[in-house]
Amino acid sequence: MDTLRQGVGLRAYGQRDPLVEYKHEAYAMFSDLMDKIKMDVATRMFRSATSAAAFKSFVANLPQMYVHNEVSALGHGAASRSPAAVGARPSGPPGAEEAMQAALNSKPTPVRRDEPKVGRNDPCPCGSGKKYKKCCGAGT
Repeated sequence: MDTLRQGVGLRAYGQRDPLVEYKHEAYAMFSDLMDKIKMDVATRMFRSATSAAAFKSFVANLPQMYVHNEVSALGHGAASRSPAAVGARPSGPPGAEEAMQAALNSKPTPVRRDEPKVGRNDPCPCGSGKKYKKCCGAGT
């Protein structure tokens, strides 16, 4: 990162923003690092398996993904596979599915204001005579 910082400083002579260039180069270096780590992990994992049976047992011991019976929240209807077919476990406490369905089926209530909305440049409703943005709206 130090050599990157030193090298990016010279790009200012080429009418390029050094900060933007530093961010682009740092992101590229980070992406490279992540790709190399993923490749290294995959290579070591496949080299460590001495046989196909050992690899299958390794994969069988990995944590299972959760598959829901219904995907109605996304609007796609019933899932094509049941959790028992994939070996997944049901998730959540008992009754959570019913609560989720009730929350999805209920309609949200709109928020109603008691007073009219105050614009930034309108006089402050507290009566100070200042603009709202300089008085009570300064913190927002």
